[in-house]
Amino acid sequence: MSAHTPQAMHADHHRWSEDNAAWRDDLRAWEHETHEAELSLGHIRTALKHHLQSLQQHAAAIRLYEQASEQHEHALAQAAQGDVDAAATRHGSNHQAEAKQHGELKLTHEHIKQQHHARIAAVRTLLKALEIPG
Repeated sequence: MSAHTPQAMHADHHRWSEDNAAWRDDLRAWEHETHEAELSLGHIRTALKHHLQSLQQHAAAIRLYEQASEQHEHALAQAAQGDVDAAATRHGSNHQAEAKQHGELKLTHEHIKQQHHARIAAVRTLLKALEIPG
């Protein structure tokens, strides 16, 4: 603050009035942005639900793959013991299909892993930014 002359105090009040107007403009913009962000929370919730569904679908695909692989392994063990039926003699073609499925699951898993890490990191960053200091 400058000297306490009427002119100096008038100049201070003018500058402060300009600051107040700028602060009000900032607050209007921030309120709008916060409202938009609040509306976006529904989209975020929906995206996380879809992500959870994809995790569950991937887990189910892995379980089915594991069951088929165990059945194939069992057929191979029976064939090694001489207990060969028509299904077990096709173990070569079954193994090729199994290898293809394994490769597809591996690629899917890596893709989901990258998505998961990015999404959870974004959520954690948001939560940390919203922490209110105690």
